[in-house]
Amino acid sequence: MPPQGKDKLTGLSTTPTRKPPKPRKRRKRTNLSDKKRKFVLYYMGEAQGVATHAARLAGYAHPEKTGSKLLADPLVQNELDRARRAENKKSIMSRNERMERLAEIATENASDRTKAIDILNKMDQTYVKRIEVDQRIGFSLDTMTTADLEALVIQLGFIKKGKA
Repeated sequence: MPPQGKDKLTGLSTTPTRKPPKPRKRRKRTNLSDKKRKFVLYYMGEAQGVATHAARLAGYAHPEKTGSKLLADPLVQNELDRARRAENKKSIMSRNERMERLAEIATENASDRTKAIDILNKMDQTYVKRIEVDQRIGFSLDTMTTADLEALVIQLGFIKKGKA
């Protein structure tokens, strides 16, 4: 136990003081009753966003009144928001999932094959071919005709003669 009394140098008390109590954090109520949880599940699912129908399916006695009251309940609103966020996460495909699905479409469905391949090529940036031109060539590209540009591309070796 530390010595009690006064410090000789400072004259302050050496008696230990108690720390003030920590303030209690207010906890948000997050527990829904089973019936309210059923309401949220039915509202997001089978009832397709119709509160009265969801309340009826969840087993409430007066669904016409209860449905709108439940939608005003902050706990129910929080749970609906959480369920919507979870649903959005499920519905968004990753890049790889999109590419896999497009590859399946390209191999299975002949009518959608071209469009699927086109989208895949755009995702992979297959269509983008960048040509860097040194501006020291001595003439302006703005004044060149199509034939002049084709000849330049062949001369630079980007296209073989006869394939232009």
